[in-house]
Amino acid sequence: MSQFQPTRVTFDPPPAPDYLAGAVLQGLSRPIGQRLSWGVIRSLLVSMLSFGVVPLVYWVRAFRLYAIAEQQQLLHLAHWLRANSDHPLARRLEEDAGELRTRTWLSVLAMLALVVTIACIGNQI
Repeated sequence: MSQFQPTRVTFDPPPAPDYLAGAVLQGLSRPIGQRLSWGVIRSLLVSMLSFGVVPLVYWVRAFRLYAIAEQQQLLHLAHWLRANSDHPLARRLEEDAGELRTRTWLSVLAMLALVVTIACIGNQI
């Protein structure tokens, strides 16, 4: 007759899932800019019909949306990094991500150049 000898092996429970890490990975893998850009043919046709006005306005807006999406991705990564690391640069990355934004004066400058160009063309006609 054989004797049963139980072992005293205990298994620790698996660590809790890191939902923030999953969200950060999903956000970083999400493609940005698929709908924010036009093809060459569409840009050419719309530029010819509107003398370049519509693409300029659209591209300024699209770049702003692209920069906002990049800022959100960097901010999520910085939050996760700060939560999982005690490195002093982790906090700095979060601060830098919060300060990242489009420069409004560049958008205004592009629109101002557009208005001046339209005014000059109108003056010549």
